[in-house]
Amino acid sequence: MKSLLQNKKSRRITLLLILAILTLIFLIRVYIVPNFHPTLTEGVVSEEPIWHALTARLLDSIFVSLFVTAAIALFMFYIEVPDEDKKFDILESMRLHEIFEAELSHTDSWHFSGGMGRHTRSKTIPTMDKMAKASNQHKSLKIQLLNPSDNKLCSDYANYRASLRSANNKNSAWNEKFVRREILSTILVAAIFKANNSNFEISVKLKAAFSTLRIDLGSKTAIITKEDKNEPALVCRDGSFLFRSYKEELAQTYKIYNDLDIHVQGGYSLGTITSKDVANLLLILKLDDGLTDDDCKAIAKTLKENKNPYA
Repeated sequence: MKSLLQNKKSRRITLLLILAILTLIFLIRVYIVPNFHPTLTEGVVSEEPIWHALTARLLDSIFVSLFVTAAIALFMFYIEVPDEDKKFDILESMRLHEIFEAELSHTDSWHFSGGMGRHTRSKTIPTMDKMAKASNQHKSLKIQLLNPSDNKLCSDYANYRASLRSANNKNSAWNEKFVRREILSTILVAAIFKANNSNFEISVKLKAAFSTLRIDLGSKTAIITKEDKNEPALVCRDGSFLFRSYKEELAQTYKIYNDLDIHVQGGYSLGTITSKDVANLLLILKLDDGLTDDDCKAIAKTLKENKNPYA
């Protein structure tokens, strides 16, 4: 019951369903069941059949039990310590979009370390760009991705992802080429948004090794996830030992990894970008080595769609 009440959408659906069931039981008990046992027949009180008594008691019991259970669950839910006051918590996958939206809406800085950064390019970057424009305030984003030019690293990561349960639900084959395209797509999204918004500072570091964990760290919260979107997440808040540990981990790895210059000319739009634009941008960024026309077309298609694979 707690997991259902924590998510706003599931809480609304659950409460409406309980209300509908209670209403149905009430209507059956008050307006339908009595019709099968008229208390007076020609002035004489008739004996109540056993089935009628059992049905009435059963409906009464279900009504009371369901009502009391819902009332206690709501009471415990609202007196419990709010999530934002907890130092760390385990969140179900269905609640991840809520925590990301809440944290991204009020932070001025964000730091991501992971593999290909697909959620970062589809959710984090557009959201922070929108917030920077709406508030007229500077926002900064640090991104740590796998080095797309390291063929062995991309191949090792592809093999790892192909061995996971989540790979069975993917339409794209996990191979070196796919991993490289996805990383380059994230880099280009970062470069384009950076060029089009002077209030949004984005920096990219290229890692020489991959981790099985992804770290998203805002000013007050760290969100630790894995590749499978159905897996729960660890949320650590400012003031906790875990938050300080992950913050220090990102700070140290950010120092040792290679910096990528993503400065490009503004004017590019994800909605209208072409494979030729992709080729030109990757040439400027010096990331075009070994790419084919098919690669550029696939990357352009990814940029136009910019879908969140974890939605």
